[in-house]
Amino acid sequence: MLSQLSMMEADMRNANAAMADELYPLAHQKATTVIHEGRDIAAKEVLTYEEHALVKQRCQEMETQLRLLEELAKERQRGTQVSQEVCFECLNLEAKT
Repeated sequence: MLSQLSMMEADMRNANAAMADELYPLAHQKATTVIHEGRDIAAKEVLTYEEHALVKQRCQEMETQLRLLEELAKERQRGTQVSQEVCFECLNLEAKT
């Protein structure tokens, strides 16, 4: 899952706003499921200290990666909004002249 999230991060960095709007929900759905399963395993299974620490670490890594993807998606969306606002302002200026 971490590998998939890393690949999604690379895709997100090159994505337009529309693609970012599709990628983040998919990443969120997949990662959230795995994170919940990891937490369930940590809570319910008999694990060694090392195994418990590893499960906790992996869940935290996925949460961090997911937050990064969310920020990238927001950044892409803001970039599109700024571009649209600039274009709208340009159109208004052209209409006034």
